[in-house]
Amino acid sequence: MDDSSVHEDGSAIRILGSRPSRVPDFERENRALAELADAMAESPATVLQRLVELVVETCQADSAGVSILETDVAGVEWFHWHAVAGCWAPRVGGRMSRFASPCGAVIDGNTSLLLRDPGRLYPEAAQFDPPVVELLLTPFHVDHQPVGTLWAVRHDADGQFDAEDLRLLISLSRFASAAHRAISAATELRASEAQFRALAQAMPHHVWMALPNGLLDWFNERIYDYTGATPGDLERHGWRHIMHPSDMVQAAERWQEAFLNGDTYEAEFRLRRRDGVYRWHLTRALPVRDELGAIIRWVGTNTDIEEQKTTSQVLARLNETLEQQVAERTADRNRLWQLSSDIMTLCRKDGTLLAVNPAWTRVLGWSMEESVGRNALAFVHPDHLERARQEMSLFEDGASISGVDSQLLHKDGGYRWITWGAVFSDGVISGVGRDFTADKARAEALHLAEEQLRQSQKMEAIGQLTGGIAHDFNNLLTVIIGSLDMLKRRLDAQRSDGIERFMDAASSSAQRAAALIHRLLAFARRQSLDTRPCNVNLLIEGLDDMLRRTLGERISLETALHHNLWHALSDANQLESALVNLAINARDAMPTGGHLSIDTANTVLDDSYTAGLEAVSSGEYVVISVSDTGSGMSAEVLAKAFDPFFTTKPLGQGTGLGLSMIYGYAKQSGGHVRIYSEVGRGTTVKLYLRRAPDEQLPLEVESPRAPYGLGETVLVVEDEASVRMLITEVLDVLGYRYLEAADAKAGLALLGREPQIDLLVTDVGLPDMNGRQLAEIAREGRPGLKVLFVTGYAESTSVRGGLLAEGMEMMTKPFALDALGSKIREMLEG
Repeated sequence: MDDSSVHEDGSAIRILGSRPSRVPDFERENRALAELADAMAESPATVLQRLVELVVETCQADSAGVSILETDVAGVEWFHWHAVAGCWAPRVGGRMSRFASPCGAVIDGNTSLLLRDPGRLYPEAAQFDPPVVELLLTPFHVDHQPVGTLWAVRHDADGQFDAEDLRLLISLSRFASAAHRAISAATELRASEAQFRALAQAMPHHVWMALPNGLLDWFNERIYDYTGATPGDLERHGWRHIMHPSDMVQAAERWQEAFLNGDTYEAEFRLRRRDGVYRWHLTRALPVRDELGAIIRWVGTNTDIEEQKTTSQVLARLNETLEQQVAERTADRNRLWQLSSDIMTLCRKDGTLLAVNPAWTRVLGWSMEESVGRNALAFVHPDHLERARQEMSLFEDGASISGVDSQLLHKDGGYRWITWGAVFSDGVISGVGRDFTADKARAEALHLAEEQLRQSQKMEAIGQLTGGIAHDFNNLLTVIIGSLDMLKRRLDAQRSDGIERFMDAASSSAQRAAALIHRLLAFARRQSLDTRPCNVNLLIEGLDDMLRRTLGERISLETALHHNLWHALSDANQLESALVNLAINARDAMPTGGHLSIDTANTVLDDSYTAGLEAVSSGEYVVISVSDTGSGMSAEVLAKAFDPFFTTKPLGQGTGLGLSMIYGYAKQSGGHVRIYSEVGRGTTVKLYLRRAPDEQLPLEVESPRAPYGLGETVLVVEDEASVRMLITEVLDVLGYRYLEAADAKAGLALLGREPQIDLLVTDVGLPDMNGRQLAEIAREGRPGLKVLFVTGYAESTSVRGGLLAEGMEMMTKPFALDALGSKIREMLEG
């Protein structure tokens, strides 16, 4: 032993130098080395223990052991006793601090050491039982760096080590190096394989492996989820039980060819999903070779090409030696990690990023240096942050998630949509994410384009509507103007014969024009409805003559009215208009004749029926069915039947508002419309109206003629002079005193000047100040003043919808003069 091997107190050289050394027993040494070599080939994990046992046998030691320098999570270095033999065998697994152990001096000095009574220098060593009398240590190396010590101990005070003991200890320590290298490689291999399998399980694709002879022996969970197979089925039968029979021969031939030639296997065939549906897959498999070129593994993937999903191939390389297998598996994992177009991440359960692949940078712009060490939640959009925290907190070992969408922050300040799959194992979350920002943007752009197209179509339809409305109104105005002109001519000529015919024609045309306006406003939901309990059967019976004249002689009419029909909540005038409109549609659908039936019934719509309908509540309804035997409608026409302005008639012969008006009227009434049609067999329209509450019955019947007044004073405020003239004329005829004003300002002046005003009749749409504002100001000076609003436009809808105070009523223009007189009398007496 030279000076480099001697402790600083010089004891080692004096002790060994003064002691006789026994003759080297090379034969025994060779037997020990051969035994360790065999153990190394069979099971490297057992070599260290057998090594220390041979040290006890060959080096005259009472105890022997292997201490390996390791660092704990706190950064403290310890010598861990991985193998112990002899008297101290029960201490295996123990440890000593680097600075409290003589092993530290051996590592620091990279030299062998002999100590007698080491407790003098290392007090902690003095506490062992049995005590240490002499301690012989030598370092062992991995890649030229000392990593641990092999030591031998004498507990007998009379025992001594000699130079031959040191020589044998150094010789045997070579196997400590080899065993440590093998054990480290095995540990690294297990960690690499666990990480590799975690990544493979997190991928949203099929991954599988086969032995060199082609026998399938491993499948990821995605394959089992897809096929519904139980573990073991696929290993025994391969693809045969889930492949489409028509694809088996070709797939087998290509596999055989690839297997024999050692080429890449690629085939397209159909695999059966767990629900029995076959889907096309692109299958690729690559042979993994060792350094000599022999195939040691097949690694393959299945890509669902029916939906054009791409997948990255997972390649795993196995080798006969542990170090080669670690290198190949690491290379395969790194290749997948580097080349995948999907984001791959590793992070702790608290979200701290441990690693990100290059796709992370390509998709999000953040480099690895800018990302690793940060918390993954720092990249999550605030709207998704709480959900992400909850999902991460619920992770348990073996748990996984898939199909989770979230937005991640891009370096440019924007966000990218990512759909995630992840699995949690050994304290690490392995995640795979795919960027679908472009797909989402295309979908939103398509939706916007569709909305713009719809708006364009509506604008085009408005133009088409103009011709139809103009045609109808011109016809009506021709009759009105012509009749009034003829009436004037007869009166100028002092002739009264036949004037009733012209008066009736003008009145009828005016009423038809009013009805058209009502239908237009009802369609737009801007016409207020006088909704009240309605006897539907009585209304249909009253329409019988009109409907038969409308249909003509070639179309028969049949009614089937429920004998105990509930009253419906409806505007009677609008319901009449709807039924006449349906009859006209039916007539036009039966140009050569046919049959029209009108049925009524009571029905109850439950939650299951109304669940898929917009703004339709469950409850009791009166249903009116109008059925014809006409030409019917195709599915394309039926889908547009309720669309505004849609018509199949030539320009000028239809406005496209018929069914749209009926639909708007039904919705305003709280009801619902359904239409059924079949080409060549006819059409049925069902109109559902809500049942009127019993407490609103019986219906009030208006007097056919307006009752006379008792001299009460009525203030009329109307900006249209002709309308004001008619109202005041009615008041005068019925015996009322009236005051008139053309605007709100003049009306307020009369209210302030006249001592007695019993009723205010005002238009809603006055200039400068509307009728409702006028009424409020009037009531400030005259609390309880009764007010009748008259209007021809939409303001009445909001007024009647909840803004009418007590003592206020409303009538919609145009109205019958008798109806006006009756309403005034009703309010004054109410």
